[in-house]
Amino acid sequence: MELELTLRRKNITALYRRYKRGPINLAERLVIYLRLHFSSYEIIESYVPASGRIMDLGCGFGTLTLYLALSSRERRIRGIDISHRRLRIAESASAQVKNVAFECADLLRCSFDSCNCILLIDVIHYLPVFAQNALLGRCYEYLKPGGKLLVRDSNKDKKIRHLITRCYETIMTKSGFTAGEMLCFRSFVELTSYLESLGFLVDVLPMWYRTPFADTLLVCTKVGS
Repeated sequence: MELELTLRRKNITALYRRYKRGPINLAERLVIYLRLHFSSYEIIESYVPASGRIMDLGCGFGTLTLYLALSSRERRIRGIDISHRRLRIAESASAQVKNVAFECADLLRCSFDSCNCILLIDVIHYLPVFAQNALLGRCYEYLKPGGKLLVRDSNKDKKIRHLITRCYETIMTKSGFTAGEMLCFRSFVELTSYLESLGFLVDVLPMWYRTPFADTLLVCTKVGS
């Protein structure tokens, strides 16, 4: 365990160095540093296939996208986000990494690939419920049988933790640091039920680690053909 922790710290440090040399301001660098050190990417990565096509929807600065690409060169990862600036930073950090590509597009209008895994990490609460459902439905449609959909969001059922998360997200959106016109968090009981109605087998995993937030990961496996 100690060896694994040491290796993870080295990997995170090496990844962070890629962002330090890019077109980035101090606030962006701080957010990237905190995400790399507190988002438990190694847990998410453990559910991502080691090879195949992967889509990271709402990839932002591309920290997780790049982490996954560097962890296995057999993955072909496509990161999509609506922010031109964040994608410029992501592209700068991923220079010379051949198995990752970034694209600026609206998640509700972008083209989908037939793929082995789709990620929606801290994304769906920026969409109204009907748009969330439409996006989740498209994810099911384009995943291969046995493929994984990984959805991380704030669990509304965790009252105090969720309140802290909502306050943080409100500050980030009101300040303009994060693009988003609304916040629409759902009960995970409701969200899980909807995902199961699509045909997913769903596992629910707490992911708040050492933070005060209510981050929870839904590991959704497509069991249909």
